[in-house]
Amino acid sequence: MTPSWFIALGGVVVLVVLAVVILFVLPSRLMPGDPNSGVHLGQISSVTDTQVRHLEVVERFTGMVTQHVLTAAHLACRSSGRPLADVVGQLCRALFGNPLGVDDIAVLALLDSVPDRDTRAATLQAHAAAIRQLADTLGGRQQWDFTLLPGQPYDENRHSPWLDSRPGLPITAVVTPAYIVDEHILCRQRVTTGW
Repeated sequence: MTPSWFIALGGVVVLVVLAVVILFVLPSRLMPGDPNSGVHLGQISSVTDTQVRHLEVVERFTGMVTQHVLTAAHLACRSSGRPLADVVGQLCRALFGNPLGVDDIAVLALLDSVPDRDTRAATLQAHAAAIRQLADTLGGRQQWDFTLLPGQPYDENRHSPWLDSRPGLPITAVVTPAYIVDEHILCRQRVTTGW
């Protein structure tokens, strides 16, 4: 075989590996109910059409946390030295914790030392307002649930571990809220655990 055959064969192998990952590995990791995703549908037969429509809210919320909240929180942690989970949790509360709307003042205060604070805050506020508006237009009784009782045990139907937190230990803080529609959890709380 000549070197060009090795290159062509290597390209084919790479394409096959990518196809396997895209077709089989990623979908299994993103399926609703996967213990590592925040999405939790429970029994498929018990999910209503309204709840299914609200999965778009869950998708937009998790995307916002991943793309915007984490970035802003990392920048805030660099200057303040606060733990990442604390800052993410406070930002999520400011954006989704008040049923009346986004707490603009709290968002600005949390990002006080972040470069381009006003732009980042406006981006977070706009995304949160759009997600909240979408949730309202889809109908049903929805809520962003930050509820935590001190020392509450970890419940795999309600909680997902935050980063290096371990299931089975008592919950110490809620980082991201659960999203509940018509008393059905569509997105579990991300929580820190420990003693």
